[in-house]
Amino acid sequence: MGKISVVIPVYNVEKYLRQCVDSMLAQTLPAWEIVLVDDGSSDGSPAICDAYAQEHPNVKAVHKQNQGLGMARNTGIEHATGDYIVFIDSDDFCSPDFLEKIEGTRCRTNSDTCKSCFDRVDLEGVFLSAQRIESGTFEGEAIRGELLARMIGSAPGKKDALPMSACCTLYSMEIIKTHALRFVSEREWISEDILFNLEYYQYAKRVVLTDYIGYHYRTNPNSLTTRYLPDRFEKCLAMVRKEAELLQKFGNYEECAHRLTRQMLIYLRMCISQLKNADIPESEVRRKILQICDNEDVRGRISEFPVREMGMKQQMFVYLIKFRQ
Repeated sequence: MGKISVVIPVYNVEKYLRQCVDSMLAQTLPAWEIVLVDDGSSDGSPAICDAYAQEHPNVKAVHKQNQGLGMARNTGIEHATGDYIVFIDSDDFCSPDFLEKIEGTRCRTNSDTCKSCFDRVDLEGVFLSAQRIESGTFEGEAIRGELLARMIGSAPGKKDALPMSACCTLYSMEIIKTHALRFVSEREWISEDILFNLEYYQYAKRVVLTDYIGYHYRTNPNSLTTRYLPDRFEKCLAMVRKEAELLQKFGNYEECAHRLTRQMLIYLRMCISQLKNADIPESEVRRKILQICDNEDVRGRISEFPVREMGMKQQMFVYLIKFRQ
C-alpha cells in the first residue's frame, strides 16, 4: 500500500478540530502524515494544531496568512511527502476504516485514484442523509467521456451526477506534481473543487469508484451556499464559462455541454431562491430575476437544451425563465 498524506485546512474550527484530527489518528491504516494547515485562525485552532504536532510524530502543523480553503490545500500539497493525498475539511470526520477502505480499493484495482461516498451530519454529528454512488472502474477515455461528464452534472433525462467534492477522494501525488495541479481560490470561483477535478481527471489513467461511506460531512445552515450574495449570479456565469473553457481545451466539451447547462440551471435556481433572504426591496428582487431571465448566455444555453427530457418541475422552471416569469 502507498504512503498517504492527509491534508486538513484549518480556520476557526476549535469546536470540531479535535474530533476531525482524532478520527484520522484512529485510522486502522495509519496515515503516513497528517498536515494541519492553519489558515490564519483567530480562535484556539493554532494552539490545537501545535499540540497535536508536538504529541504525534506523523502530524505537521503549518501556519499561514489567511487566504481561504483552496490556498490552504495548496500549502498542504507543497508540504505533503506521501504517494497519495486525501483532503479532509476540518469540521468533518471519518470512520476508523476510511483510509484502509479507499486505499485497499485503489490497490485491488491497480488504480491511481479512488473516489468514495459520504454522508451528511448536522452540527452535532447526527446523521442526516447519505450521498451514494455506484461502484465501478473507469479507464482512459471513459474517465474523460463518462466519469468527468457526470461530475459536471446529470444528463437532461437522468440522475447520474457524481459528487464533485475533493473530499472522499484518494488522489495520486505523482499526477498532481507532474502536472503542477493546484486549487483556485473559492473567493474568486464558486467551486474550486470542480475546477481542480476538471484538470486532474484529464491525466488519471484508472479511477475506481466505491460505494463505501466513511466520510462524514458536517452541514452548516449558515454556509456561503445558503446566504444571499449580490454578485452570485455573475460568479455562477463565470463558473460555467470557465468550465466550458477547460472542457474545450481538453477536447471533451461536446460530451458535457448539456450537463453543464443543467448545472447552470441549478445555479440559477440557487440564485433566485436566495433572493428571498436578501434584505433588498421587492422591486430590486424583480429586477434581478429579470436580469437572469434576459441574460444572453442563459437564453443561448436554454435554446439548445433538450428541455422535454427533464422532469415536469424542471421543465416548468426552464419555461418560467424562458418567458421571463
